[in-house]
Amino acid sequence: MSSRSLTPRREQEIRGMDPNKYPEVAELFSLIDGQRSVIRGKDSKIERQRAQIANSQARNTELRKQVAQLEAEIERLREQSA
Repeated sequence: MSSRSLTPRREQEIRGMDPNKYPEVAELFSLIDGQRSVIRGKDSKIERQRAQIANSQARNTELRKQVAQLEAEIERLREQSA
C-alpha cells in the first residue's frame, strides 16, 4: 500500500512528468505553489507581528520604569515642600 503523502521526493517525481501529457498535474502544482506562497506570506506577517509585540512590550516596560521614577520624584518633592 503506497502512501498518499506528497513527500519532497514524490513531488519531484510528479513535477518531472510531461505537462503536455498530464495537464491536470501542472494545474494542481500551480495551485499548490500558490497556496505555499500564501502560507509563506502569512508566516512572514506573523513573524513581523511577533517582533512588533516584543518591541511594544519592551517599550511598555521602559515607560513603566520611567513612570515609577517620576512618581518617586513627585513624592520626594512633596515631602520636601511639606
